[in-house]
Amino acid sequence: MLLALGIAAATVLAPAGAAGAHSGVREVVPADGSVLAVPPRQVQVTFTQNVLENTARMKVTGPQGEVPVRVATAGPSVTGSLGQALTSGSFTVLWRVTSADGHPISGNFTFQVSAATTAPSPAPSPAPSSPPAPTPSAVASAAATPTTTDSGAARLLIGAGAVLAAAAGIGGLWARYRRSQP
Repeated sequence: MLLALGIAAATVLAPAGAAGAHSGVREVVPADGSVLAVPPRQVQVTFTQNVLENTARMKVTGPQGEVPVRVATAGPSVTGSLGQALTSGSFTVLWRVTSADGHPISGNFTFQVSAATTAPSPAPSPAPSSPPAPTPSAVASAAATPTTTDSGAARLLIGAGAVLAAAAGIGGLWARYRRSQP
C-alpha cells in the first residue's frame, strides 16, 4: 500500500518541478512604474533563461501612439532600441518571447517620462524589478498570444489532492478487504 501511494505521489508531483523551471522575468529597464526625468534610448527585459533568437517582439506605446522599436536578443536579454525621442507622458512596453525551453511568455511594464526633450539620452542604469503585473491591455494581448502561466504551487496543491484521493481510495479498498476476511 505504501509503495502504491509513493508511486502515485511521485507521478503526480514530478511535473511540478518541471513547471518551476520555466523562464521568468529577472529585470526590466526602466523599472516598472518608474518616473524618469530623462527619456530612455532603449528598453530592456532580462529573463532567467536565454531567449530563442528571432522570437522576441516588443511594442512601445505612449501619448502619441506607437513608438518605433528595433528589437535585439542577446542570451537572456531583449533590448528594444527606440527609434525616436520620447515625449512627456506614460509609456507601456508589451513584450513576447520564446524562452530556451520552448515556452512562449509575454507581459508588460510601464514607465513615465516627466519632461519632454528633443534628443534621446542614455538609458538609466538597471534597477531590480519584480515581474510585471498584468493590465487589461496585457490580458487582451495574452488572449491573442499564448503565455506560460504554470504555477508550481498550484501543481503542488493539485498533486497533493490527487495523492490524498488515491490514499483514501486505497484505504477504502483495504478496509473492504479486511472486512471480507474471516
